[in-house]
Amino acid sequence: MEYYKEDIEKVKRIVNGQNSYVDDLAALYKNTNEDLTKILKDIDFKNKKVLTVQASSDQLFSSLILGAEEVDTFDANRLTEYYYYLRKWCLEETKKYYLPAKTSLLTKIVEKHYDENEYAAKLWLEIIKEAKPNLYYSKLFFRQPMYWSVPYKDREEELIEILQEKEHDFKCLDIYKKTNINKKYDIIIISNIIEYLLSGYYKESELQFTENMKELLKDDGVIISSKTLNPHFQETELDKYFDVKAGEKGMILYGGETAPLSYQYTKKKIDYK
Repeated sequence: MEYYKEDIEKVKRIVNGQNSYVDDLAALYKNTNEDLTKILKDIDFKNKKVLTVQASSDQLFSSLILGAEEVDTFDANRLTEYYYYLRKWCLEETKKYYLPAKTSLLTKIVEKHYDENEYAAKLWLEIIKEAKPNLYYSKLFFRQPMYWSVPYKDREEELIEILQEKEHDFKCLDIYKKTNINKKYDIIIISNIIEYLLSGYYKESELQFTENMKELLKDDGVIISSKTLNPHFQETELDKYFDVKAGEKGMILYGGETAPLSYQYTKKKIDYK
């Protein structure tokens, strides 16, 4: 965040609709576009080590409220780290799981938490002023889907207490490339990363992503992959090394059929070497 002055000018271009991304900063998800309540309900998070996309911060917040001991985050979009602080501060002040729309309230919230992270506060004070008609309805955010949910709804005060005790560990990285993470995790939440990977398909990226998952996941761990773009199962290099289990159905297809909201990947009992 030491480059916050340059970042402010880049984010202004995004919020004004000039670009959807500038360098390693990009438009944001205001909240998750997933039904995280259903997707995560059968996953045992208690005392687990979790790696998740940062994105809107909802995957992080959900993991913590469900009992994770440690949650590390990553994202190729560096603006998600700034957004984490805005989400956290708004949560602490409003006790609500969604971002407030009122500009004056947002400004007061950021000013109150200025000393917690000066760089994040300076950026948001500038962007809140810049956004038209306001930040909530600005082009900084992708359009929110009709239905989404989070398991910490109605448990906001409990989540606030947890967040005040936890350090935020964020790494800006491209998970399609070799990482420098030297840890293993019980749970990895990749949201719809696979769908994005296949939509702009590069075999080299798929191979490295698969290697990263093999290295980062514990032998008895689980990867949770959401389906938000394409309701049909798509085979990837992961299927050579992981068993796949469909999650709860919820996506409505043409004709009224439903498809899984997510898939769970667990390591096959084979020698990778």
